Amino acid sequence: MASTIKLLTSDDPLLGQLLALALRKPLDNCFLIADLTQLRNECATAALIRDSDSAGSCGSMAAASFYRDLPFRTIALMAEEVDGARAVIGKLVEAHPELAEGHVYDFYPKRVAGLLRNCFPVTGVMIEYQMVLGGAIPDVTIDPRYDIRRLTPADLPAVSRLFALVPAMAWTPRAFEFGPFFGAFHDGELVSIGGVHFAIPEIAEIGNIATHPEHRGQNLAHACTRLVAETLRNYSRIIFLCARADNLKAIKLYARMGFAVYQELEIVEYRIK
Repeated sequence: MASTIKLLTSDDPLLGQLLALALRKPLDNCFLIADLTQLRNECATAALIRDSDSAGSCGSMAAASFYRDLPFRTIALMAEEVDGARAVIGKLVEAHPELAEGHVYDFYPKRVAGLLRNCFPVTGVMIEYQMVLGGAIPDVTIDPRYDIRRLTPADLPAVSRLFALVPAMAWTPRAFEFGPFFGAFHDGELVSIGGVHFAIPEIAEIGNIATHPEHRGQNLAHACTRLVAETLRNYSRIIFLCARADNLKAIKLYARMGFAVYQELEIVEYRIK
């Protein structure tokens, strides 16, 4: 079967077909889904399109996307075979040669991570747990010295100060446009935060969670994350977050909040050659 590899523009009608395919497995394809929706204007997307796909069937498409608004190189990937993975990533590199100048990494289900190992030299792997929210999140008691409220764009300077102290890997100020953020304040200063990486009706990822070192142990992250999750319940069908497998404290916290491990994701670091 003949196939075509092309870069998709942000208004390409094939993006709709690609999104429909990705949504068949929303947790496996969550990061590509984010790139195809809320992050679309900051992403470059390449797709492998077979002849039958252009007639309306997208069942055999492969795709990769490069999110350009981060200080590191990251590629989301959806593919069923090595050749498709290599083809779509290669197309991205043609348009963005900087992808071949250093390490690239992202979160991948084990099957997709296996494809990457057969495509490019892998230089590192870490394990993350993808955890999905089940029932209601239990409330916690907060010291009355703390005030918790929903954040607005006016709070961005305070958010930047907190993340300068406690760095968040994928923080970008644009995240405020994607979904709810809640923060805990002490004497007028933001000391804890919980928010999202992306949120659409089908699926949302909670993230950008941080607490000032001097205010940990006060249930602030729990309280902020709970409010984010309860707000998202009225909007998104699936709510998840990720935690490094070696961060046992965070995993236990999220489990108490009603999140259960859905699958292991591999953070694969590799070089494109």
